[in-house]
Amino acid sequence: MSDVPAHIALFLPSLEGGGAERMMVQLAIGFAGFGHKVDIVLVKAQGVYLSQVPASVRVVNLHARNTYTSFLKLFSYLCRERPTVILSTLPLTDLVILLVRRLAPVPSRIVLHCPTPVSLLPRSAAKKALERLLLAWIYPWADAVITVSLGVAQDLSSYAGIPLHKIHTIYNPVITPISWGWQRNP
Repeated sequence: MSDVPAHIALFLPSLEGGGAERMMVQLAIGFAGFGHKVDIVLVKAQGVYLSQVPASVRVVNLHARNTYTSFLKLFSYLCRERPTVILSTLPLTDLVILLVRRLAPVPSRIVLHCPTPVSLLPRSAAKKALERLLLAWIYPWADAVITVSLGVAQDLSSYAGIPLHKIHTIYNPVITPISWGWQRNP
């Protein structure tokens, strides 16, 4: 990482229980630990992991009904705060942040994180067809696309037609008591 602190924004619907949400909180803690300014931008500031966000990480509550309706508030956040990079996870938040960034007059870079095979997400046939079309059209706007495994990368590539060489695989970290600063009681 650069010696110059970055402003990193992590965009999620909420911090309800789930692997993607937990991983984003862990990343926020790690980025803040390296001295970066970190915002967790939430459609709704709620969820079981909210209490795990340290004071060194700012929670930005967009107070929107859902991810779709967060569009204008997210646009306003980007224009006002101008983060260096935005990390998004989950297909719907990915699509919204890419559309907002395309319209916002800011140089923020977008990194998408795909934690699960998109083709296996439960959707109706019509929603799957629309999703495939949107992913193939909009995902190339991202500065980087990251998956948690080669299998997820292959699924995303075949599902959305994104060339496999444009997808990076970074495996999920293993969190141990030491990495969280926990100590055993003697």
